[in-house]
Amino acid sequence: MDISDALLAPEAPDYTPRRPILRGTFSINKSSIPYFQGLMTLEEVEKELKLVENLPSDLRSMWRLEELFQREIDWDRVKVDIVNGYLRQPAKLQFFNALTVALLPLNDRRMLDKDYGVAGSPPPLPDALAKSPWESKEIGGVQLVTAPKSTNGFISWDKRRIFAATIDGQHRLAALQELVRAGNLPLSTLTTSIPVIFLVLDPAAGLAVPDSQFADDANKILGIVREVFIDLNKSAKAVLRARRILLDDQEIESRCVRQLLAPRIGEVTRDRLPLGLVHWQHNVTAKFNAGKQTGPFVTTVELLYSIVKDVLEISPPKDPLEEAYVRKFVASVEDSLRVSELVAANPDRYQGVPKLISYVEQHYLRDGFEQPFSNLPGPYLRAADDGFRRYWQPLFISILMGFKPYKEFIEQVRARGGLDGELAFYLALPERAQAAQSKEWGEDRIAKIEKPLDELARMKIRDWPFYAVFQKGMFRASATVLRHTVSPDDLEGTQAFLQDWNGFLDAIYDEGLLEVHAHLERTGNSELWFGVALNPGGRTVKWNEATVDRINYLLLLWWYVYRNRLRLAKRFLAAVAKPKSNERFPNARDAVKEISKSLKSAVQGPDEEITDEELELRVNARLVTILDRVCRLTPANVAADGDEEGDAEPSASASVE
Repeated sequence: MDISDALLAPEAPDYTPRRPILRGTFSINKSSIPYFQGLMTLEEVEKELKLVENLPSDLRSMWRLEELFQREIDWDRVKVDIVNGYLRQPAKLQFFNALTVALLPLNDRRMLDKDYGVAGSPPPLPDALAKSPWESKEIGGVQLVTAPKSTNGFISWDKRRIFAATIDGQHRLAALQELVRAGNLPLSTLTTSIPVIFLVLDPAAGLAVPDSQFADDANKILGIVREVFIDLNKSAKAVLRARRILLDDQEIESRCVRQLLAPRIGEVTRDRLPLGLVHWQHNVTAKFNAGKQTGPFVTTVELLYSIVKDVLEISPPKDPLEEAYVRKFVASVEDSLRVSELVAANPDRYQGVPKLISYVEQHYLRDGFEQPFSNLPGPYLRAADDGFRRYWQPLFISILMGFKPYKEFIEQVRARGGLDGELAFYLALPERAQAAQSKEWGEDRIAKIEKPLDELARMKIRDWPFYAVFQKGMFRASATVLRHTVSPDDLEGTQAFLQDWNGFLDAIYDEGLLEVHAHLERTGNSELWFGVALNPGGRTVKWNEATVDRINYLLLLWWYVYRNRLRLAKRFLAAVAKPKSNERFPNARDAVKEISKSLKSAVQGPDEEITDEELELRVNARLVTILDRVCRLTPANVAADGDEEGDAEPSASASVE
């Protein structure tokens, strides 16, 4: 039979076009749910399929809390992420998996009904379907045409009597409908085929569900829809952020993170982090000193992603159709990664590729032809990769593999097989495979896995570099100093700077300043990091963005003292207070202001009443003492720029014991 013959029939204005289907049954336990899979064009999807949030049910149907929550569409996600950020990206391959649609009966008031009711009046079947082996069933407003020994068939429904509720794929459907309704689509897009699974919840279609299963539901059909809808949406968990970072090929920062990682387990190179040092599998968070499960790691995928976003300072457009936001996005990409310079400098690699802003103006910002622009096309993404490797990868690798506490720890990991040995390959296994391997090893797993993980975890408790909040603050300071010290094109200068910067970090580490509970003074009991990164009362770590910023600021101040070989902190603070100090000490004035605010809780007891003047004296004295710890590390330097030596030390106490 020619399928076109089966589709030719007199028109019935209230029925959908008859479309081919494949039928199947999902029957694992006592229940059987029939389904029918077909194809719909984008135009048909827009006209014929409905969102569950628009399901016309009586208020007495009493949707449960979890159902009400899952019925709601996140329209920002639909319009910004799916339509503009995915479907309208010309350089991106697009594909959606099948929608699941329940064909639900409506009563005379067009409210959800309890059953499909009497047979409808579909258009007559063509001759090819009106004879054996084909059989037609009218299940209320649904017409099914099937053959006993075939999985092939045809389906149509009365749009007045049937509500085609999309119970899985609501956000995909909403995005497709938004795309079509916006107009200006070519015929090839409108005729795109979408896979759709139809459910007809009636025994005549093959449904078999024990009556007791939905005895509490006044409407059995609604009860079935509820359960299927909830289960489908509950099971459809969002992709873990760490996995998205490792797989996303469109986001600049995700691609940059992958430029830092070795491509395979056991691979150790000079310009990439071995995977054995990075937490990328199993419940990844930003923290990498959270017990033995994170024993060998010096960072995590989530933390690297957060740091890369912080360092690059790329500004994705809040509205991809707003020219000002798009231009700001392009400018931020150029500032951080210099993609157009790299394109121009490598004509063989980027043949015919114009400057990024020229491309955007031509294809996205022309009057009357505006298109949303929220990410870089392929050639510019590759240029962004090149830019990150050239300008930023050396900073990350130099610190994470060359800074003394990391360098020494990596050797301990290597000695225990965490880079290219048994421990590294074990930790890369899925959790079930790990369990099977542990069982196979038996008692040997203690020496192979448990003991080295415990030993490595204990090595990371004492020092700040193994805390996520410090690592992010350290890289923020590193990026600030790099930007203000070396021209991006001066690769030799960058290497010299990185050597100096690591030398500074090593010096303050050797001095003990980077111990979490380092003393403010060598002979005192007050802790240096009180107020800055520790809560003075409980001596616990402050885990927030403000702490990241304060760590960044303190490292900046220490660096300026160290780099300029200053011997008196008071003289340095006086220089910072001058009007044009930012030219010599970028961000130093803000640093002093924020650090001083944080020190108030460290110098004043919880029940102590003191004047503002006394509080300011104590804060200043404590800040001077903190900076003096680095002043002692450098040889004396002569006074410069007219700064007074200021030999007198503050008289107020720098700490509250």
